[in-house]
Formats: sequence, C-alpha cells, structure tokens
Amino acid sequence: MYKALPFIFYILFFPSAYATDPGWGSAGFSTQETRLSFRGIGEAWSDSTFGSVYRSDRFFGSIGLSHRFHYHYAAYIEGGFTRVDGNNDQTALQLIPMSIGGSLLFGSNKRVEPFLGLGVSFVNFLEQVPNATVSGTKMGMDIRTGVRIGTRFLRRTQHPLTPSEPSEYRTTPGIKQLDVEIMVGQRIHQMFGIGDGFDLSATRLGVGLQLRL
Repeated sequence: MYKALPFIFYILFFPSAYATDPGWGSAGFSTQETRLSFRGIGEAWSDSTFGSVYRSDRFFGSIGLSHRFHYHYAAYIEGGFTRVDGNNDQTALQLIPMSIGGSLLFGSNKRVEPFLGLGVSFVNFLEQVPNATVSGTKMGMDIRTGVRIGTRFLRRTQHPLTPSEPSEYRTTPGIKQLDVEIMVGQRIHQMFGIGDGFDLSATRLGVGLQLRL
C-alpha cells in the first residue's frame, strides 16, 4: 500500500499539468532560479531486519538545493542524516541518504506548483556492533512527486520594483518567495531482488519549506 502513495498523489494533484502553458518551449530557458529546501522526512523501511533489531520507520531532517534552469525543468540534490540504536543500545545504525536527480515542474502560476522527480539515490550506512563496524554505500533509484504552495509569510514592502511595474513589490532581500512543500516518494534498492546485504528501500513522506532565491 505504501508503495502506491506516489501514484495516488500524482492522480490527486496533477490535473493542472495538462493546462495550456507557453513555457514548455525554448523560451522557458529564460527562467533561472535557485531554491533551498528544509524538510522533515518520514521513512518506512523495507528491510525486515530494521524492524526486528532497530525500528521499521524513522523521522529526520534533510536539506536540499535545486536549480530551476527552465520554466518546467530543475535539477536537485538532497541529503539527510539519522541514527538509531538497537539491542539495548549495544548496536547502532547510522544512515546518510542522498538523492541527485531532475524534476518536471507543472502549473502556470507561482501559487501552486506540482512536481515529479526522478533521480539516483545513495545511502551511506554505518552499523556499529560489539567488536565490529560495518559500513558501505548503496545506490538505487529515487522517485518523488508532490506539490509546492506559495505563501505570503514574507511580507512585501510598499515600494514598487520599477515605475513601469507598480503592481510588483519587493520581498525580503534575497528571497523571492517562501513555499510550503508536501512530497511523497520511493527509494528503490535491490530492484527485482537483485543485490545482497541491507535493503535500504523506503517509502518517504516529506513536509517542509522552500526558499526561492
């Protein structure tokens, strides 16, 4: 059921993606924007070992950076950190998940922006057990979808940007807009049963804030 969440989210939030939008052509490259994201991520892990020794899910923080190089395209990188203890604190597992990929951005206004992302996932793990340490990095696939909703949390001043644009007003210096972001995704490792060791696949749910710089 959890693995179906990204597709359910897509159906609920993506109808606006099919609206007529002139930004799909080469003119869309005139849009250049850097974004900084802070998210709380909840992960439900697929490996049954986590549930028996540690736990089956975890909530932790992550930070992301993306660059919108086209009206409808962006590249992103995201990283987080979490640590869990097990066996009455005799063992510990540390995970550093990272994702690098690209996103399709939909919607014709700045208030609502559905998105769909696909990339590569890297998870660095380190397990400490009595008299031993096991570490490594697993590579897999990152799939995500969600929606960003523009807010008015950053109050605008009453000074127009230019005399020719009296309806546009300055925001907080260096920040164009603050968005609330809701994201669901899937990290896929050992696809089709290929691979051994830890299966670091996870269903992911994220909620956070994004700064458009």
